[in-house]
Amino acid sequence: MGYVEDFGTGIPKLFKYCKEYTGYEPIIEDENTFKFILKHNFYPQKTISNQVTDQVTLKQAILEYCTVERSLVEIIQRFGYSSRVHFKNKILNPLIEKGLITPTQPDRPNSPTQKYYTVIKEDNIK
Repeated sequence: MGYVEDFGTGIPKLFKYCKEYTGYEPIIEDENTFKFILKHNFYPQKTISNQVTDQVTLKQAILEYCTVERSLVEIIQRFGYSSRVHFKNKILNPLIEKGLITPTQPDRPNSPTQKYYTVIKEDNIK
């Protein structure tokens, strides 16, 4: 209760905190029916540039995570993927083909003990 009491009440607080936390002021209509409309940007639309940025960020995060040897399961779990096939085909294999990540057993790509690590090159250091 103390936290709620410190937070305060009233329309001025409503406008202040809605603007502060959502970026928009609320719309209050009191006609035949009372309406409270709150815009938000919690789930922004993904644009192509956002998706590309997300992919670059993901790949960079994977490179940073794999500075020590990691199994495919560890990498998938860390980044929230459920499909090994999709992750391996769309994310991991392109990194391997570019020479950014290497398997510990390149001659046995499907080995259950296979792990992956980031290749450190001068070109890769930012």
